[in-house]
Amino acid sequence: MESRKSENKASVDLKMPELNERVKKVVGHFADGNVSMFVKMLNEVDLGTDISQQKFNRIFNIDSRTNKFPGVPVSVAGAILQRFKTISPEWLYEGKGTMEKEEEYVEFDVAAAVKKTQATTEVMLSAISELLALATGQTATFVREQLQDLVNKRLSE
Repeated sequence: MESRKSENKASVDLKMPELNERVKKVVGHFADGNVSMFVKMLNEVDLGTDISQQKFNRIFNIDSRTNKFPGVPVSVAGAILQRFKTISPEWLYEGKGTMEKEEEYVEFDVAAAVKKTQATTEVMLSAISELLALATGQTATFVREQLQDLVNKRLSE
């Protein structure tokens, strides 16, 4: 009976932890499964720590002393998230959602933006016209018409 328990325990320990599996998927996605290339990619950016290939390889191999897979070091998971900004932290740590972050769409009211730009342009044109009218002795209306003609000419070029 005791030998069966240790057999069952050994078989459970041989299963790679889910976080390690997800790191393996990231390596597959970004470096076609090439661990050496992936570690180089991690170390391309100054993340404040260098990840050694030996340390990284341990994640995917059973430790002969414990007969278990080691956990993914926090420094490795952090380096992955810092280097590959599209990786979802929720997916990496918890397995929730998809590997890459969903694109965030921001609603943008084009009509409102155009209206605001036009209003801003009108205010600026009025202010410039008034300043030029004071400087030249011309009427603000005359200067504004001249400026508007100049703006329209430049826009049509």
